[in-house]
Amino acid sequence: MLQTLKNAWKIPELRKKLLFTLFILLIYRLGSVIPVPFIDVTTLANYFDSVLSSTILGLYNAMSGSAFSRATVLALGIQPYINASIIIQLLTVAIPALERLAQDGESGRKKLYRTAAVLFWIAVWWIAACITDNELLLPAPPAVAAELGRLCADSGFWSSIALSVCRIAAGFAAGCIAGCALAALGARLPFVRALLYPLMTLLRSVPVASFIMLVILILKRDTLPVFICFIMVVPLVWSSVSMGLDSVPQKYKELVHAYRMSGTQRIFRLYLPWTLPYFAQGAVNAMGFAWKAGIAAEVLCQPALAVGSGIYNAKIYLQTPTLFAWTAVVVVLSLVLEKLLESLLANIRRNKRYDTEGSERNA
Repeated sequence: MLQTLKNAWKIPELRKKLLFTLFILLIYRLGSVIPVPFIDVTTLANYFDSVLSSTILGLYNAMSGSAFSRATVLALGIQPYINASIIIQLLTVAIPALERLAQDGESGRKKLYRTAAVLFWIAVWWIAACITDNELLLPAPPAVAAELGRLCADSGFWSSIALSVCRIAAGFAAGCIAGCALAALGARLPFVRALLYPLMTLLRSVPVASFIMLVILILKRDTLPVFICFIMVVPLVWSSVSMGLDSVPQKYKELVHAYRMSGTQRIFRLYLPWTLPYFAQGAVNAMGFAWKAGIAAEVLCQPALAVGSGIYNAKIYLQTPTLFAWTAVVVVLSLVLEKLLESLLANIRRNKRYDTEGSERNA
């Protein structure tokens, strides 16, 4: 038998299946000891011992390793999965959004899987909070949702969000402009790129907290997040735009030179179509870095109205549900801003037809 297992382990496909089976067994055993939230496990166990021990439910409880009497998450086996599948199929008929996702085929299934993954981790969070049973350490999702509702009723909450978004957007825009300008200058003058390369590498390597500590005594509280976002965005945009400029084929450069195109024509007919996809990718990545760096700067410098200040105050006063609520706001705003930027850049490329094929036709 051992030799058979060794031979099976040597086959990659069988090894993957064995590892997957062991992983599923591990998950099942963990789910067999985690109780369902809001269940009094002690009372239920006493009821099983005193009343149901001689019934078919007692036999089922013994066969499940007392998982049934503890009301664990996986005490019912795969029955909840079957019920959930049936419920989802019924909901696709009743809810138009789910019906559209089901009709989208593979892309719709991916969206459903992502939604299910989010709900899964929220459930894991909820179960962990119930096991911990200490709101100071880990508040449950309902407590965080209630605190978020309380924050939404405060006008200062919306002012903090608006000012934080304005600060980070200002630093991001300035960083994009500076990064594009430096990349264009480096493409025109190679020695400038050689001089900028060590600086950009340094800016990308040094931790955000180090920059904040260096300038926190120089800049004002409202200006520091803008500056931090700026220095986080510049190297990313510079690198992406420089890569785009380097990707322009030499034959197209010679062609526009032969047609004696003006500088403006070269920019809009050749360089911009080729570099815009690179800029778009770099800008989207830079937006995520800028948002996180800006919030970190606000946490340390504490402007009067800012998301970072709310996070810091919640931490100082041990208001864990408030801290989780502000963190949820940061995550949601980060995703929204990145999606808005992606949509904006996609619309620009679609409306102006800034693509490499258009560049070839124009050239």
